[in-house]
Amino acid sequence: AKKFAVEDYVTEIPGRISYFETLNLLKRSDVLLVPGSVDTSYTASKIYPYILACKPLLAVFYYKSSVVNVLEQLQFGKLVKFDPMRSSEDYTEECLKYFNDILAMKEKEVYLDKNLFHCYTDQYKTEEQVNFFGQVLKQAEKI
Repeated sequence: AKKFAVEDYVTEIPGRISYFETLNLLKRSDVLLVPGSVDTSYTASKIYPYILACKPLLAVFYYKSSVVNVLEQLQFGKLVKFDPMRSSEDYTEECLKYFNDILAMKEKEVYLDKNLFHCYTDQYKTEEQVNFFGQVLKQAEKI
């Protein structure tokens, strides 16, 4: 933060906090940063509370991450897709530009299309599982 002269805008809390405290902090934040991993099997399962916070979001993820598909389908936040074969400097300007854009924003709430988000809700996912197990049971009855 000091290197890029943004230390006045950054608060680092390295310890773990509870889930409910996390939700509270997400809602109170002005900007959310979600860094990904070069691990191709890594999935940011906690991306959904970040999206539901409806805050300006910068997500930096491996271009093959499942998070890329989610954010692109939702048309939510700024997504920087990286390839570990390229230099991190290739992405620095893009990230810095977005942070500057966010700092210039007066409104810190962003719009989330709930219709697009519906397929990621617990109700929708539960219906998918129930339908799947219903199909399994129908197949088992035929045996």
